[in-house]
Amino acid sequence: MAEGHVKIPRSFRQLTRRVVVGILVTGAIASLSTLVPLYFYIEKSTDDLSLAYANAQAIAVQQQLEHYSAIAGQFSSRSHIRELLFQYHQGEISKAELTAQSQLRLEDAAKLIPELIMGYRLDSNFQLLSKYSGPAQSQAIVDAIPLATLAEKSLYYVAQASTVVQTSTRDAVNPAPTTIYISASSPIYDAEHQRLIGMDVLLFDSHAVLRILRDLNQFGPQTEFQLVNTRDRVYLQFNPTTQQLEHHQLTKTHTMHLAGYGDEPFAFRAATETGQNLNHYFVPFKDSNWGLIATTPNKTLATGVQSGALWILGGILLTTLLGAYLIRHWLQPIIRSQVARNAQLKDSNNKLKLANTVFEKTHEAIVITDSKLTIIRANSAVSRLFDTDVANLKGKSLLDFADLEKVTPAMREDVTKHIRQHESWQGEVWYVRPAGSKFPALQTISPVQNSGGIATQLIHIFNDISSEKTAQKRIETLAMTDALTHLPNRFAIEHVINQAIAKADTDHMNDFALLFIDLDKFKPVNDTYGHAIGDALLQAIGPRMKEALRANDVIGRLGGDEFVVLIQQVQQRDDVSLIAEKLLNALQKPFRIGELSLQVGASVGIAFYPTHGTTAEALLNAADNAMYVAKQAGRQRFHIAQEK
Repeated sequence: MAEGHVKIPRSFRQLTRRVVVGILVTGAIASLSTLVPLYFYIEKSTDDLSLAYANAQAIAVQQQLEHYSAIAGQFSSRSHIRELLFQYHQGEISKAELTAQSQLRLEDAAKLIPELIMGYRLDSNFQLLSKYSGPAQSQAIVDAIPLATLAEKSLYYVAQASTVVQTSTRDAVNPAPTTIYISASSPIYDAEHQRLIGMDVLLFDSHAVLRILRDLNQFGPQTEFQLVNTRDRVYLQFNPTTQQLEHHQLTKTHTMHLAGYGDEPFAFRAATETGQNLNHYFVPFKDSNWGLIATTPNKTLATGVQSGALWILGGILLTTLLGAYLIRHWLQPIIRSQVARNAQLKDSNNKLKLANTVFEKTHEAIVITDSKLTIIRANSAVSRLFDTDVANLKGKSLLDFADLEKVTPAMREDVTKHIRQHESWQGEVWYVRPAGSKFPALQTISPVQNSGGIATQLIHIFNDISSEKTAQKRIETLAMTDALTHLPNRFAIEHVINQAIAKADTDHMNDFALLFIDLDKFKPVNDTYGHAIGDALLQAIGPRMKEALRANDVIGRLGGDEFVVLIQQVQQRDDVSLIAEKLLNALQKPFRIGELSLQVGASVGIAFYPTHGTTAEALLNAADNAMYVAKQAGRQRFHIAQEK
């Protein structure tokens, strides 16, 4: 046999074949053991990063919705409104009076909120008291708004169709809406925060939410966003084609997935009726029944890895060495691309969280400090409120701008204790601008806690209430002044008497008296010359009485021709008798009213504290009874109340 034709034994060929097949199988197994975990890793990383995108968008949307809730809370926290609603709840004023006194102020405040469409004020039974519109209203809102339902939902929505406005519920299927409004409601309680006396329901334009979903979308143009209410099983869907929100009922598939995962962000996949596989990324809002679902087609890096793996495995079938070479050099670009994308996504996520659109554009002044009140960040509204550049605030302590005469250490300790117990605080705080002017602010403080529950940062929201304080002071003055004589009225007199009682108890001094004065012959003046002359005479009584009294004595009018004098710092009771004589003589002198000379006179009853009473009501009754004794004894005299 020739040397070049050496026959290879069959057994050797079989052994060689087995070795080659074994090498190929070993290489394939080794490749698969690398590619399969890598495939699932990339798929999981894609889901995690997509969840990060969805979480950043959910934070921005939730902050916008919380902004609406905060606005509703600011409307409801005004003391003037609370007082009016309490008076209406007690039956002291009518619905028409309540609407008339609050409508203009609410409308002025509403015009400062660009997103506001309409606001409704309800009573404790959720019945409409008044409504007001904001600057964002572009069309008429029909009256078929389910206000009671929105009041109970706290944060919800209204879908307005071409002819009907209807709120989606669990058992109703609504037509496709033309407009979606976001509703926020806030309860109004009495001063003791025990009884519900009203409710504010505000409707906001949804354009701000649409803008957040559109501008922050990193998934692609085919992505749809759904604001989901897990309690009512409804959702608002952002359509990327129409750039509008549409409301729908949750499918059984969505309901099962959401119920199974609870309150933590998660991803799940579900097929449509046409068989298309979709990825869903759900992020629930904190302390809310709402959440955000981002839905995108199932086109992840894992799909590309499947195709690449087939080519790699095909190359391994040809040669193990070539396969190893291809694996080494072909996977490196994928890994580098994935790492680069991971870093890019994390960087974008951090920028989205820091670049808070609501923070910069809100009209409310917001300051972020550390736990020691050092200012970290402030928005542009703060510079307008404090009349200084934001750069002048950073790094300084917020206490540097506080009015330390009113912001005492005890107050700061109470605020800190309240935040620890209730996680937030709201109240009135006075500040001093760099130029020296002082102003009051309604301040809300909310802590940002780390995983250990320790507050590392504090968020401060300010609202300048200077105008409200001025208006409140004016209202208090008017409420305690007699409209005709401009003397203290009954309410003010009772307040002054109570103050005198408290001072007497504190200083252990029982030295003040109360004089009850009723004019004699005043009715004939009214009957003869008319009420105009009678009113002019009543207006002249106060100045005439002041001439006979000391500077620190208080004169008030109870009503009609009845007056009260509080004599303070009485050394002896005879001194009060002398003062009463002087009053009688002064009031007996003629009064010149126009061309008329009128003479009246008076009867005076005297009561001493605490001999004749220990309350304002008891002292007034004792002095009143003593006055009647004086009048029955012949008028133009005084009488001291009998001791009990």
